[in-house]
Amino acid sequence: MYDNNFNYTCFVEHWQDGIAGGIKHHIIYYTHSIEIYRDFELIETRTNLTGLPIHYAALNKSEYSQYGRGLAEPLIPVLDAIESLTAKMDDTVKTNILNPVAVVTGLLEDAEMPRDMVGAALRMEVGSEMTYSSPRLDYATMNLLLGTYIEQFFSIAGIPGVVMNQSNVSNLSETSLRMLFTQTETRAKETIIALKDGMMTRLAYIRTLLENQGKRYSDEAFDTLDLSFVTGMPVDSKEMMEVMQMQHKMGAISRQTIIERSPLTNDVAGEIKRIEEEAHNPSNAKDGVLGQQE
Repeated sequence: MYDNNFNYTCFVEHWQDGIAGGIKHHIIYYTHSIEIYRDFELIETRTNLTGLPIHYAALNKSEYSQYGRGLAEPLIPVLDAIESLTAKMDDTVKTNILNPVAVVTGLLEDAEMPRDMVGAALRMEVGSEMTYSSPRLDYATMNLLLGTYIEQFFSIAGIPGVVMNQSNVSNLSETSLRMLFTQTETRAKETIIALKDGMMTRLAYIRTLLENQGKRYSDEAFDTLDLSFVTGMPVDSKEMMEVMQMQHKMGAISRQTIIERSPLTNDVAGEIKRIEEEAHNPSNAKDGVLGQQE
């Protein structure tokens, strides 16, 4: 719950028992207290030791009316349109294309059918014609409309077309890849900011709980805490390693940072320990891993 000045005032948790006429439960979180209601009757009040629940989401004041809605909600109308189009196309193919209607033109001959005839047949005058009629399926129009829906879906979702084989990515440079993932990367940065703010608030809550247990930490020690996020962005490993090597020669980056950022390193602490052991025992590292095995 927010007031008119966009200040986070309280958090309301609500559910109802599944049976008919079930009990309605409400838990209202305030900054310093928690109130528990059952069928709108206050039954218990507790002390809130930390603060209001964390949303892990940014409050965009320009989209205040959209706050609290899922990221996938704008995609629902597009998905409905795609489903409606494909359903009608499926009905057209199964009902009309695969089940044509027999059409007879001309006059039937006014004569009796032979009794010894096997099966049945239609006897028509000369010039009459019997054909099977079915509606024409405008494939080009259907394909254009479906492709437009899918492109709109990718645009709203921030998904590069290359992910769904909509583009050819052969011989693309690092810059071209970043251009393809620009919208996705922007959404990821917004999510990272919201998650980091929420996690830092959570760490502050943990600090408060530890202080209640007698474990105190200075502001300087608490300020050393930080969080880092890594997105699944396609990266040219060779170019990245060359850039880090150049920075290391300039003294702008440490060896440990290079090890942490290297895509070839799975265990950073173990790798640093091996490098230190090789520095103290150069003979063991003379021939690398093969030399140690020998």
